[in-house]
Formats: sequence, structure tokens, C-alpha cells
Amino acid sequence: MGLAHTWPARYADMTGQPTATAVRIARKPVQIANTVYSDRLGNGAESTGDGWRYRGRGLIQITGRSSYAASGIALGLDLVERPEQLEHPYTAALSAAEWWHRNGCNALADTGDLAVVTRKVNGGLTGLDDRLKLYAGAMTYIGSA
Repeated sequence: MGLAHTWPARYADMTGQPTATAVRIARKPVQIANTVYSDRLGNGAESTGDGWRYRGRGLIQITGRSSYAASGIALGLDLVERPEQLEHPYTAALSAAEWWHRNGCNALADTGDLAVVTRKVNGGLTGLDDRLKLYAGAMTYIGSA
């Protein structure tokens, strides 16, 4: 089951099998988001619906009420009351650039250490192999320009 594989510490038992919660919320994206993100990232309890309301949106996946609020303040938008604004291409791109800037990612990217940048953006190394390939391709192109 996907949840047990993606979040084994939360949704798999000692044998790697899905927990009762994983089975209950499987294939129910609203319930998954509300469970996974409850009482985190500025969100309220599962029953508030904040996990789904402030799910990852925008090109960099702004996630959680506190991140929506911070991006909204920086952009002059009320993203807490109107989180769906991050689904629009312009605002999605603008929010990603604002997050990147606010979190000092240019300086990190300038080092060329994509693992550090990936950890900053994702909190882990998910997608690092793809980023390394894209980066190598970009550098080859830039070098041959």
C-alpha cells in the first residue's frame, strides 16, 4: 500500500504492513492530507480540514497554513482565506520564487550541491537523482552555448 511505503514510520507496522489508519484513509486524498498534516505546519487538528485546505500547491508546493500565510504576506495576497490562488500559473510561479528567495536558496544553489538544495526544498533527498541528471544536462548545454 502506498501510504505504508511512503511514510513507513507513520503508516506501517513492524512487519511493514499498513496500519489500520493507513487502510482507513487509503485512496482518500482529503482524509490523507487532513491526517498527514494535522497539527503541523500551522494547521489545526484533523477535523479542521486544514491539511487538505493548505495542501501542497504552486510550483514549489507551498504546504501548511503558516507557509500560506508567510507567502501571502510577502506577495500581498490573502492565501489563508483564498488558498486556491496558488493553483493559478502566475501565482504558482510567483509563490515559488518568493519561497526560494525567502529561504536563501540562491546561495545554496550557487554552491552546486544539489543535495543541500533538495533537503532545503523537500526536507529529504526525494527526487535528487532526477535533479542531478537535469542539472548535468543544463550545465552541458550552458557550457556548449
